[in-house]
Amino acid sequence: MERYRATDPKEAVQRIIERFRTEENPRILIVTDMLLTGFDAPILQVMYLDKPLKGHRLLQAIARVNRPYRGVKEYGLVIDFIGIFDELEKAFAMYESEDLKGAVFDVEELLQDFRGRLQRLLQIVGPRPRVASDEDLFKQIRLRAGDLARDKELERTFTGNYRILRRLYELIAPKLTMEEREEYKWLSDIYMFYIKNFTSVSREEELARKYYKKTIEAVSRSLEVFEKEAAFTPITIDREFFEEFIHKKEMSDEEKASALIMGLLRFKLYFSNNPIYLSIADKVEALLEEWRKKLKTSLELYEEAKKLWEEIYALREEQAKLRFGSREYLVYRTLVDAGFRESHAIDVTKKLIEDIGDKVSVPCWSSNPKLVHEVEKAVAMIILREARKAGFTLDKARKLVELLVERVKLVESRE
Repeated sequence: MERYRATDPKEAVQRIIERFRTEENPRILIVTDMLLTGFDAPILQVMYLDKPLKGHRLLQAIARVNRPYRGVKEYGLVIDFIGIFDELEKAFAMYESEDLKGAVFDVEELLQDFRGRLQRLLQIVGPRPRVASDEDLFKQIRLRAGDLARDKELERTFTGNYRILRRLYELIAPKLTMEEREEYKWLSDIYMFYIKNFTSVSREEELARKYYKKTIEAVSRSLEVFEKEAAFTPITIDREFFEEFIHKKEMSDEEKASALIMGLLRFKLYFSNNPIYLSIADKVEALLEEWRKKLKTSLELYEEAKKLWEEIYALREEQAKLRFGSREYLVYRTLVDAGFRESHAIDVTKKLIEDIGDKVSVPCWSSNPKLVHEVEKAVAMIILREARKAGFTLDKARKLVELLVERVKLVESRE
């Protein structure tokens, strides 16, 4: 009891149960005549049954492990050491057959379901290629993930079926052949790369990484070896690395175009509120649309992507030269893109930030109607006056005021 800082056995048991529900350890509970009722641990996945149970007590035991959980668990696994299925049939006899549909599956049924889905997914992305190195495998993973990103229907079919396959794998992995495990690893590599680089990580995926231990173990080491390329964005990669990359003679234009475009996709995904991204968002979207629809050759895509990256680096260097933070630089770029001269835009930016600085520094200011109104008023007063000097029409000036307020809010949402 001292280990669990408890004063009596009952308190110690409660502490153990709570740790099982919420912490990494313990992973196994051994019970003889407890927890059949009132025990609620949705993440409980496997029950090893080594005690004769009958009727409602048997059903209660199964119910403890059979609860769905947040999209990462649809059913539990009962390992039967003593042969309870005869008793299970008797226990079910008191219910209508329709009520019991899908209540229990034999592992062999799950195995057949897994194999069917495995083949359907392999038809989409092809079998695992025989390659000479991890680097070559990584290129194939990236290529297949890119194909999914280009075709939304294909992406939905693949990711939906893979998530079901993943749940099945956690239950039946020991029964699979070596070849099936290798093919599952190949599919997992593609899925993991796709999720990380083309979508925002959902709560379901966070839970999956925590609870799908067998799948995490199956993911290829090649994804770790080439992690730097998987983080390839204009923010994470400096200009020196970029210059070396575009001059690599061992890479084809198609490979370079693919890497640069995926870098822009990740830039959009993880830095969508970055002031630099907002300045070139329309250009990025246009290039990505051309890439998805295969409207241009690999060389054309490569040249356009390279120009975009060079523009991004120029903007980064400009921000550093001006010594502007994110909010200041976003205001400055918005003014310049709207038609202000650079020198004029610098002066207006400094005036504007000085005027709204105390308001936008308040946490969650954009959720406070009073502060939002004060910011809108301050921006309007300065911009309407300065826009007139820049030759703007009243309508154009008002639209600029609205855009600036919205973008200043975006900076807060990122901080």
